[in-house]
Amino acid sequence: MSAEYIMKNPKKKEIRLNIIIDVKYLKGKKDKHGCENLAFVFYGVNWTPRKVSTVYRKRFAIESSYRMRKIVKPQL
Repeated sequence: MSAEYIMKNPKKKEIRLNIIIDVKYLKGKKDKHGCENLAFVFYGVNWTPRKVSTVYRKRFAIESSYRMRKIVKPQL
């Protein structure tokens, strides 16, 4: 499912944002059943909901690992 949202600013032009919902069926993974609804807002790309979800999951893992590396530093 996807929709478009227009952000308006009186001083600048409109920005058209895409809002998508990616539904993932858990199928017993990690002993969970049912479905998971993932919502994303993005700008400037024309991707399917599944691709947005996959790319975001990978980027989130990368960003989180960098953040954790900065937090966990050995004290000398």
